[in-house]
Amino acid sequence: MPFSKDFALCAVLIGFAVAACGAETDAKEDPRATAQSGGTAGTPMASSPLALPIQQGLYIDQVQQGNCGAATAVFVYDGAAIGTIESGISNTPNGTFSSFEKITRLGAKGLDPEFAANSKGYIIVWAGEQARGFPSLALKPGKSGGFVRITTSGNAIISFDESPYDKCGFTQLSPQMQAAVRVESASLAGGPPPSGAAPAPAGKIAFPPIEKGYYAINMSCAQAVADGGDMIAYFDEKRFGAWDGFAEIQGFESLGGNRYRVNDRSQDENGKWTSGNFVMVVNGRTSFTREEDGVRHNFCPASQISANIKQDLG
Repeated sequence: MPFSKDFALCAVLIGFAVAACGAETDAKEDPRATAQSGGTAGTPMASSPLALPIQQGLYIDQVQQGNCGAATAVFVYDGAAIGTIESGISNTPNGTFSSFEKITRLGAKGLDPEFAANSKGYIIVWAGEQARGFPSLALKPGKSGGFVRITTSGNAIISFDESPYDKCGFTQLSPQMQAAVRVESASLAGGPPPSGAAPAPAGKIAFPPIEKGYYAINMSCAQAVADGGDMIAYFDEKRFGAWDGFAEIQGFESLGGNRYRVNDRSQDENGKWTSGNFVMVVNGRTSFTREEDGVRHNFCPASQISANIKQDLG
């Protein structure tokens, strides 16, 4: 069955299972209980069960980046996903790169014992696909609206450190970093990208304002490649799909703002064609989300994709 139909159903079922799992998490074991009782004063606590106790926005690693104006990479939290945006990347069309993962659950269930012993008082965040027992993020509110996260080396805790992150206002970033944020996540820049990259008005268009090529599905490119490519899709003006099949593109429509309808058709094993469509929400030049199932796609430069995966995707 073609990717555009089959994967949507799979994602819905997975999402239901995750929600059920999260509901069973014991509050006594959930690191949110500690964070909410001992968090930094003034840090807003969102009501969503998957919300983090930090403000949505842009953050920098205090040690690695120094200050907001000198940063070439930022950590991003938009209320539903976590990720990074980088500037000054030489092998991408816009000189920028981003990777986002949708938050799927919070809590210590399934955590590696050694990691659990070193993360008491931290919020444990699971997003995308991770090595068994190791979360995407472990953090707690820090000073002046920032946070502290646990950093490890590899999938075994060879080293264990606490890294402080500072919150940055968009205008505190360098012009180059501001441009990268506008391209990759316009909402966090306080508006749409500048002219030339602005969302198209409603109506038929040649292609949405994203890069054509390979996309990691709900995870980073590195994770998708390491997993053998099963979670990598290919998307251009002619086709959209993955290893289990492609849909033939029939056209694109701008719905206004950053929403676009993708019209396609797919052929079953008996040769019968079926028309369909889905709506995508463009997060930036290198990321979009399927509206109906919330599955996020992160652009992967061709240089990061192995020859075997490219061959599998045609």
